[in-house]
Formats: sequence, C-alpha cells, structure tokens
Amino acid sequence: MQQKVPTVIIIGAGLGGLTFYHALIKNKDKKEFKVKIFERESGPQGIRINILCNHSLNIF
Repeated sequence: MQQKVPTVIIIGAGLGGLTFYHALIKNKDKKEFKVKIFERESGPQGIRINILCNHSLNIF
C-alpha cells in the first residue's frame, strides 16, 4: 500500500506566504510533504518597500 504524502497549501504569495514557504522548504528534510502556493493576482501587488543607499525608506 502506497503512503499518501500530505500537501501544505499556502494562500497568498505575499511576504508572509513566501516566508512561510521558505521556512517549510528549509526544514523539509525532517518531514515529507508537498507545498502549493496560490495567488489571486498575476502581476506585482501590495506594498513595495525600498531602502535606499542613504538609509531613507520609501513605501509605495
């Protein structure tokens, strides 16, 4: 009998979703699972944060 591999589903590919994905993949050697990320938008979205060379912060 073949064992089923669980799937972790991440809704949203923003900062939180991608950070969670990275944490899961980093520790993947300890457990066997698949990861799927779903994002509603096809292009860039959300807030963009730029930190410039002079240490100023721009939020768009």
